Amino acid sequence: MGHMYFVRHGQTVWNVENKICGSTDIDLTEKGHEQAVETGKKILSENIKAGISVCWMATLKGLMTEGNNQLKGQSAYAMLHPYLVKYMDYPDIASLAAPKPMLFFSGEQDSLFPKPSVMEAFEQMNKVWKASGFKENFQYKFWNKGHVFEKEQQVEAFEWLDKQFKNK
Repeated sequence: MGHMYFVRHGQTVWNVENKICGSTDIDLTEKGHEQAVETGKKILSENIKAGISVCWMATLKGLMTEGNNQLKGQSAYAMLHPYLVKYMDYPDIASLAAPKPMLFFSGEQDSLFPKPSVMEAFEQMNKVWKASGFKENFQYKFWNKGHVFEKEQQVEAFEWLDKQFKNK
């Protein structure tokens, strides 16, 4: 029997204080940093058959806009992996999953991940999946929403996962 991992992010200060984060980027706790490192190890495992990313993909350059959390030093990923972005952009790192099936959801109105930067990232990743011979395994969808993952999106995500596991 396989495993299914649900990952949002590591524990934040607001999680501990029982506050809802929404689209605010809050610092991770020490436990949150440990969770993020452990998740990174699991994601690269051959045991992972498919993945979904929700409201987390763009090019680094495209995130460098006034007011974006990336400029505030609050990107958990960048803090956990300093200097990696000198060598690999976010879509490069996500493309390590190729040729596994991946679905990326993004919000048309997501202020944290601007659509032009998200589209640029998707175009880069699409080339990688195409080069691997499994272009059909790379899929993305924009919702007319912000930085959220609501019930309708969750239903679609589970239906997509069901198809992936039935194909194996």
